[in-house]
Amino acid sequence: MCMRTNILIVDDSYTNRVLFRAILEDFDIEVSEAHNAVKALEMLNNMNPTLILLDMCMPVMSGVDFLKELKLRGKQIPVIVVSVLDDQMFIDEAYELGVRDYLVKPVEVDELLRHIAPYTETELIH
Repeated sequence: MCMRTNILIVDDSYTNRVLFRAILEDFDIEVSEAHNAVKALEMLNNMNPTLILLDMCMPVMSGVDFLKELKLRGKQIPVIVVSVLDDQMFIDEAYELGVRDYLVKPVEVDELLRHIAPYTETELIH
């Protein structure tokens, strides 16, 4: 029996979460959402998503601090950053902390799906 792909979206923007959810659910991907990184870490106590889509610029805890905490906890969950931050210093730091991909917003739907595809059991082409 195949387990359904579950993606955790961590983004303080309600609009971005709704948009990503709509795109992913169209491919029968289960979606969970956290409006900040602290909430996401709390959720990870009870879930093990297939993939995390992470914004870097959030109140309460930054994406960088989230990645550091994820590493500290020994969580081996693939992370794709989807952020407006287009500064090479942040991009390099994110990769050093183990992110798999770094996408700069706005992201085209096809590009997002292409980067998510390796982590899903679902074919992401209509």
